[in-house]
Amino acid sequence: MYAIGTVLTDRFNEKSNIDLVVNIDSSDPIEYADNYFNYRFALQDLFERLIDLLENKAIKNQFIRNNIDSSKDVIHSGYCINSFVKLNM
Repeated sequence: MYAIGTVLTDRFNEKSNIDLVVNIDSSDPIEYADNYFNYRFALQDLFERLIDLLENKAIKNQFIRNNIDSSKDVIHSGYCINSFVKLNM
């Protein structure tokens, strides 16, 4: 999971949302959607603020990809979102 955007800057405040990039490991579209939304809502409950969740594979625009890759910060690696969702829902 990567943090991007204002959460990494001094502009982040109590009204800011949190922008995250994640990898969701699922080839089944229903499971993928369930995992995406369950994870997003679980993070919103945890942080008590709006979460903008981007799925890494869905970022196709090269300009946006380069911008994200140049500024992202790893906040957790090696954790399976599918496991998180199943354990915490």
